[in-house]
Amino acid sequence: MELLTLQEAADRVNLSQKVLREAMHVTDPSLPKLKYFSTPSGRAIRIDTKDLAAWVEAMKQ
Repeated sequence: MELLTLQEAADRVNLSQKVLREAMHVTDPSLPKLKYFSTPSGRAIRIDTKDLAAWVEAMKQ
């Protein structure tokens, strides 16, 4: 498991942090939700590279 910060994940897929934040909190069931990990306070967000890749593939469909 390779965990990235929100900024690292955004840089990797060439998107803004805002787009990834919105993807983490999607409420529309027809859209894929980006899985993430956070500290109990919610201040530190980490995204697994496998989850990021799966989300990108789901968005392509």
